[in-house]
Amino acid sequence: MSKAMLVTWPFVMLLLDYCPLRRFQPSTLNSQPTATQQLSTIWRLVLEKIPFFALAVAASLVTFVVQQQGGIVMTVQNLPLGARIGNALISYCRYLGKMFWPTDLAALYPHPGYWPVEQVFLAGVLLTGISALLIVNRRRYPFLLMGWLWYCGTLVPVIQLVQTGTHAMADRYTYIPSLGVLTLAIWSAHELTRRWRYHVVASSVAGTAAIVLCIALTRQQIGYWKDSEALFRHALEVTEHNYIVHNSLGNALVKKGQIDEAITQFQKALELKPKNAAAQISLGNLLSQKGLLDEAILFYRRALEISPQDAGLLNNLAWIRAANAEARFRDGAEAVRLAERACQLTEYKQPMMVGTLAAAYAEAGRFDEAVATAQKARGLALALEPVMHF
Repeated sequence: MSKAMLVTWPFVMLLLDYCPLRRFQPSTLNSQPTATQQLSTIWRLVLEKIPFFALAVAASLVTFVVQQQGGIVMTVQNLPLGARIGNALISYCRYLGKMFWPTDLAALYPHPGYWPVEQVFLAGVLLTGISALLIVNRRRYPFLLMGWLWYCGTLVPVIQLVQTGTHAMADRYTYIPSLGVLTLAIWSAHELTRRWRYHVVASSVAGTAAIVLCIALTRQQIGYWKDSEALFRHALEVTEHNYIVHNSLGNALVKKGQIDEAITQFQKALELKPKNAAAQISLGNLLSQKGLLDEAILFYRRALEISPQDAGLLNNLAWIRAANAEARFRDGAEAVRLAERACQLTEYKQPMMVGTLAAAYAEAGRFDEAVATAQKARGLALALEPVMHF
């Protein structure tokens, strides 16, 4: 209830006022209340929720600003509004499908950019048709419209109209919206069976069967979360063109010491997305460890073209240019330029990067600066020692 996506809560409260509380009906002796009375009643219901609306607005603004400053929110240039709307329509339908048939669940669903136009059109027709049908039947079955609006409305903050990250959708986003769909389904089942002779028994058996099935599916799904490798391998099995998961699997394999297979995963990530700085850097690091410095430098340079402000990347390339055992890789001038930039980005507070700069000065023949910078690196390391020890 404290998550940012629950900024829709005041609207959910209004839905509950509509059904099942039926507070939208004015308190009047007239069988047919006037339009003025109805508007007055609705206004009163909205007014009593003003504090919740204020909290929702404040939470939305804070969340948006924090995500934007963290570089999570994509710009229109990266992903146009048309692509976001198309993905939102498709995602509404995909979420519904996975609620009733929860298979092929993945830790990350990659964003395809633009979905095929015919799929977006069919999704729009389906959503519009369901909405129209439930609006027409709202007097007879108000709970259907309430459940549907609950589902559609509570998904709005996370339907990726404001794109955060590179995913198209995420299963975790449905924990609140699914309550609307379940309300719709369960109350519909009751309405269909309430005249049956043994409807209580039938409902109980159906509910128990659903619980048992969910337990079995949950047990199966937990198996995919055994460790990072299992999780990401499963994600690759049930999704396509998932360069992010190839990256993540590569990192998981590195931690297990499976370097050659990790290199293969990073290469696959680059095949899917050539301008992928993370994979370029990871390949550079691994090839450097294996002593393949020519190839490592090539990947580092490609990564710098994509991410020129990456301090760690600048430092790694500077170290190769300043302190490598093979003279043919050393270049004092370039090492100084790269190391100085890395230190500027980290405000000269990282002892390892300051140490690289000292080595670069030495390679460039600037020995006085090298000694002074090495002493500074030593001082930073000693200052961090108690913290690192703690």
